[in-house]
Amino acid sequence: MIKKIILKYNYFVLIFLVLLPAGCALPKAQVTPEGKLNIFSPAFPSKNPLLNSEWLIDTSASTNFSQEFTQTIVKGESLALNLLNHKNPYILVKRVDANLLATPFFSWNWKIPVFENLDHPVCILIGFYGGQSDTKLWTDKSIAYGDAGYPAYDRVLKIIWHRNALLRGTSQFNGRIPEYIARGGLENVDKWYSENINLESIYSKIWPKDSIVNTNIVFIGFWVKSSKSYQNKETIASFNKIILSK
Repeated sequence: MIKKIILKYNYFVLIFLVLLPAGCALPKAQVTPEGKLNIFSPAFPSKNPLLNSEWLIDTSASTNFSQEFTQTIVKGESLALNLLNHKNPYILVKRVDANLLATPFFSWNWKIPVFENLDHPVCILIGFYGGQSDTKLWTDKSIAYGDAGYPAYDRVLKIIWHRNALLRGTSQFNGRIPEYIARGGLENVDKWYSENINLESIYSKIWPKDSIVNTNIVFIGFWVKSSKSYQNKETIASFNKIILSK
């Protein structure tokens, strides 16, 4: 039987971010000496792995965290993160400090339910910094709803599940932010799939003129679109074993 535990938001995290002195660096997850960085994995404490200062939540409205996130323990062995879309969109990301060339491989497990529109409302979001020659903040294409403590970034990539399975492994621009289609097809929904992609290769194809040597991964997480864009239908996407590695 699946046991679900509602994660209650710890408002101290936001207060801590607001009260940080100017110039004080926000906490970031670091790569281990073995060349691995866990974003979210079953090895994390089951009580609440999201409530630490490396994570940030950004939303356009005041929301109840416990209505958006659930933590699911399957047979007491596997910990998964379930993300629910509702009327207010939000972004949940973990600040990280990883060089793209040193940790080019990104792997995760996910289970996507049936959805409306061309892509599922929950996508993976990755921020980069340093690849452009001027290395300026991406102010003209900012993703932020508010001042939630983002690190500086100059590139953003969305990883999505598309309705068309034949588009798997391709990239597209939907508006200003490029999207990489990791998997697709309504015939594949409601099943767990494991993915392992080469971020360095994908980055080089999308931004061929950037300096890969100077490019760092600065955050990884999720962008959850409003249910208003999906005929007001709420849906849950499940993730676990989210890892960067060499």
